[in-house]
Amino acid sequence: MRLSILAFLLSSSVGVYAEEEYYYRADYDHYPDQVCLATCEGTGSDEVCTFKFRLNQFASELGYYIVDGCEGIMPVLGMKQNVQYRFIQRDISNYYHPLGFAYLADGAHDDVDELEPSIVPDGSSSKCGDDNTCPAPMYINSGKYLGKYSNIDEVAPYNGDEDFGLDVYEPQFFASPGDWQEAGKYEVALKFDVTDFTKDIVYFCHIHQYMSGKIKWVDEAGDVLQAADDPEIPYDYERATAYDQSCGTYGVEDFKLPNAQCPTEFVCKEAGIDKFAHCVDSMNCAMTAGMTTGASSNSAKALFVHQMIPHHQNAVNMAKALLNSGDLVCNDLTEETADCTLMVVCLEIITGQNHQIQSMRGAVEELGYPGEDDCLVQVSHVSSTRRFSVESAKQFKDEKYCAQKSASSNNLVVVKCDGSQAQQFKITSDGQLKAGPIDSKLCVNAKGTKVIAARCAKGDSGTVTKSLDGGLAMVVDGETMFISLNGKNVDGEIPLKLKKTSGFKSQGWHFNYIEESNLEEEDDDGGSDSDSEEGEDDDGGSDSDSEEEGVDDD
Repeated sequence: MRLSILAFLLSSSVGVYAEEEYYYRADYDHYPDQVCLATCEGTGSDEVCTFKFRLNQFASELGYYIVDGCEGIMPVLGMKQNVQYRFIQRDISNYYHPLGFAYLADGAHDDVDELEPSIVPDGSSSKCGDDNTCPAPMYINSGKYLGKYSNIDEVAPYNGDEDFGLDVYEPQFFASPGDWQEAGKYEVALKFDVTDFTKDIVYFCHIHQYMSGKIKWVDEAGDVLQAADDPEIPYDYERATAYDQSCGTYGVEDFKLPNAQCPTEFVCKEAGIDKFAHCVDSMNCAMTAGMTTGASSNSAKALFVHQMIPHHQNAVNMAKALLNSGDLVCNDLTEETADCTLMVVCLEIITGQNHQIQSMRGAVEELGYPGEDDCLVQVSHVSSTRRFSVESAKQFKDEKYCAQKSASSNNLVVVKCDGSQAQQFKITSDGQLKAGPIDSKLCVNAKGTKVIAARCAKGDSGTVTKSLDGGLAMVVDGETMFISLNGKNVDGEIPLKLKKTSGFKSQGWHFNYIEESNLEEEDDDGGSDSDSEEGEDDDGGSDSDSEEEGVDDD
């Protein structure tokens, strides 16, 4: 058995990191209005149609199914009734994700009817339930049918029975990744031969809940027979942000450093693997914030779950990020190499701990405890709540330059580092970057493409975070922009500007934290207090000022 990392990463361009820092991938989206048809061969009773399933591990917390030849995640599939279909699960990404089929979303996860030999489709006049011959999936490994029931003579002689092979098929998906891959070639046959049933059916994962996709009935020309979305999938699909897609993670977008709930860094001296290290910083911050919980349920069981879930989520994100980095090279999961060992560990962490997360959520729900019990704890007496200077990574004649508010306007500029309070910053409890002296009420914000110091106010445009390549990112009108040096030194000041692209020398920054002994006692930062003082008026310059020479992006 041969397995390449590119095959595991779904034969797509997911690998490593996007060249443009936060480029969003359209193939992570769901397209509910597109019906994807199978590849069919043969005619009449010999017709066999095929869907090849894989998994995009990075599209959500649990991952989502993708199907070869179909757009996006969890595609809507089109099936003809009374025709044999094969759902192929041979790709390694299917590990721990055996397919099931049901009349409503999530099947047994939500205690609703699945396609089984004894279950008559709702509203049908069929008597198939009397002899256990109703439509049901037939589970196959390496060409061998694992059950006794059959409504497809080409797979096994027609036979009514309650055993359709699931009880053999599903347990095999709990084996180790190498053993699962070596055990055979997994696929499911399905022929829906009750033709007076018009509602949609669903495919889903038998191990992980909230992974249901629609199957609609089509005619010979591939036209949908029922336009209505009946039954509906009762939840929206999760959507990984562009930042999470770059890291290969889920749910860490809001925990990019600096963050008031976390220390300044988790990975020290990350040169050489800075992008991966920044991702690790974000996911560790997410775990740290997630594990600051209350104990309002007065239950050791509830506290255990509230603490353990973010711990598990971090392990899953770390494993996903390593797979996404492209650093692991393994041609055969059964090889006893370090890379193959780590790849197996990553697969087992992602699948096993995600399953445990769902089990823990189910347990606290059954016990009547809230699913979360978070509390906000700002890190104290450590550098994340202390003041720091923001130093440009680009030096000028061996001199260091730091950011501060301009002496003549509210624009942010860089000048020679002098250690003054004008060059000090602090992260507020709501994520703003406060600028200037201890009593300042000004925060870094954006106006067009300018970086300014204005009255602190909540909102994405006032949130500054580290980017994967060591830059500083801001969100302006929903678009991620990067703080850059821009233009010549005029009167000792070099202006700053927001740009859409990143990775240039003029966009590198260092946070230099100031020792406690050098700080005066400081009042509460006040965050975005409505009584905050106004910033100075803008200098009136155009937001589209032309870029002068003096700082090259090279």
